Amino acid sequence: PPLFYLIRIRNAERFSRNPMPVMLFVFAWGAIVAIILAFILEDALNVPLDAFRPSRVPSQLWMAVILAPLVEEPVKVAGLFLLRKKRLAEEEDGLVYGAAAGLGFAATENLAYELAALALYGTTGWLVTSVLRTLTSTLLHASSSAMAGWGVAKARRNNEGIGAFLRLLLIAMLMHGLFNFFASMTLFATEDYSAALLSLLLVFIFASFVYRFTRAKIRELDRQSAHPRVG
Repeated sequence: PPLFYLIRIRNAERFSRNPMPVMLFVFAWGAIVAIILAFILEDALNVPLDAFRPSRVPSQLWMAVILAPLVEEPVKVAGLFLLRKKRLAEEEDGLVYGAAAGLGFAATENLAYELAALALYGTTGWLVTSVLRTLTSTLLHASSSAMAGWGVAKARRNNEGIGAFLRLLLIAMLMHGLFNFFASMTLFATEDYSAALLSLLLVFIFASFVYRFTRAKIRELDRQSAHPRVG
């Protein structure tokens, strides 16, 4: 499924589409390098960051909402700095390549969760996990990384400097953290099925919204690049 979304993100551009080999390189960065870096950094920062956790906040929620976005968004988009001089010719290229990195990250993360579900709950658990992650967290990773990638492109193309990148990276982290908060709402009411249903509904809505926004922004910037304003 992440490869299917990769093609849809690439094809959101009508003009000067990015070469698929480069898209796959960025996808592989997210699937391999970013996953390894995230694992190392989250393990290293877990204990120090936990010292700032309020006592009433569950550790799982703290890790999901604070630690994961803080680590994962920078490592996913770090691969774009290898491309920024030659491949980020237009602003929307940052969105497209950022989404590719996020989709690679989601592919490996999905595989881990799906194998765990298969081992614990059998084929039914694997199928449910696969469908849910395809329709929610996969879209979230693509969209949040696209936002951070847009920051890389804006800093490169418009000479806005590190400020543009940091601003959009922060937005990417906030998107990721909010999604994880919605997904973790059952931690507050473990026996309440209505909380689980509300959580599921919110992650569906949020993931769908940010994914649609990402593709719409790619199309908008693509049109502007093809028909720049004069004067």
